[in-house]
Amino acid sequence: MNDKTQNYLKELKRKYAKYGDNDSLMVLAETEKFDDRARELKIYREQEKTQELIKGALQRYKTCLYKLTNDREMNSEERAYCLASMDWCKFTLDIVGESPDATEKTIDDLVENYARKAGII
Repeated sequence: MNDKTQNYLKELKRKYAKYGDNDSLMVLAETEKFDDRARELKIYREQEKTQELIKGALQRYKTCLYKLTNDREMNSEERAYCLASMDWCKFTLDIVGESPDATEKTIDDLVENYARKAGII
């Protein structure tokens, strides 16, 4: 979360605490959990094993795609293996390939929208 968004979040907390709006405070707490997740992702993505998983999944997906689109004929078993392998690659990338930058942008957008609705911006 960038500094501007953090300031908005603090303002929103003060405003909702003053009004005793517990539901809105709970939504803001959920937003902070997303921010924690983004920080964890940054640390996780920097690890060597995570990078190996991402590179391996991308390479396997590329290889399967090449085999499926190549002119040589494949039997149904080979085709099913490639399609299953590509599904595995997408699943792996969904788990370890989540972008911390995209997550942070989503958080910033959420908080800014809350601040607009509350009249802070």
